Amino acid sequence: MTDLCVATHSHFLFVRLNDQFGIKFVVPLGTDGLYAGIARVDGTGFPENIITACQEVSTPHPFDAPIPSVITHFRLDDIFARCGRARIEHVWDCHQIVHDEGHVYYANTGSNSIVIEDYTRLDECNSPHRREIFFGRSSANNRQDINHINSLLWHEGFLYVVHHNASLGQYSDIYKLDLDGDCHDIVDVWRMPTSGIHDIEIIGNDFYYCDSQRGRLIRYNCIEREITAELVLGGHTKGLEILGDKLLVGVSAFSRLTEIRKDSTSEIAVVNRNEWKVIARPTIQVAEKNVGNINDILVL
Repeated sequence: MTDLCVATHSHFLFVRLNDQFGIKFVVPLGTDGLYAGIARVDGTGFPENIITACQEVSTPHPFDAPIPSVITHFRLDDIFARCGRARIEHVWDCHQIVHDEGHVYYANTGSNSIVIEDYTRLDECNSPHRREIFFGRSSANNRQDINHINSLLWHEGFLYVVHHNASLGQYSDIYKLDLDGDCHDIVDVWRMPTSGIHDIEIIGNDFYYCDSQRGRLIRYNCIEREITAELVLGGHTKGLEILGDKLLVGVSAFSRLTEIRKDSTSEIAVVNRNEWKVIARPTIQVAEKNVGNINDILVL
């Protein structure tokens, strides 16, 4: 069996897959907003058996007035229980969250920035030291949404950041950042040939990412700087997780309208990395109803 948490445009779900990767059962943990990033807490001032989910209490257009995101904590045990919520006033339209080594990293899409909270440096109110890294102009002055930071990955001491540049319609960028104290260095940048990509996982010298607008899963060699494999999955690909020699990919019906994304069909494509083919594709539903576009997947 495989246990997952899945964030969608209208649900936060616990999903158990059987040995054939069919649905054993789905438990809704949250149905009160748009859920984006999911992360397992790791040394950030919370108990280790906690999962955090980044949630939007409404669905603002990126250039409307800022609406803060909400971080919701769930206790990871035999029965999931919501054990805390906190508005994060400095983060809005957050697309993904990463925990690592006493830090929390937010993809602060609404401001084209990364917000970093350092739980190893607490002030007199027991609040973490906070800093922000900007890429380009903030959305308040950038109505074309040029960068659109949406995905983060902490890997071997570096932070990888995806800019999907959808409004340009030409390319996406993946940045590799070296974070040192209150400074950061751009170690490398890879330019992907299509815009609108999401998510990144790294295995060896290969990047795996979702070419969302074209409904594909991509393997990209970061040394040779070229795409080495594409897998057409259809729909809108978003949400990517490694499971041994397999990849789990969220595949949802595509719509530019947020209201439709709340109730759209969604599946998890289980891809054998070595054979580069789909071996299962279960549909995610609650009480035979659709749960909306998948935004993130976490293997427990």
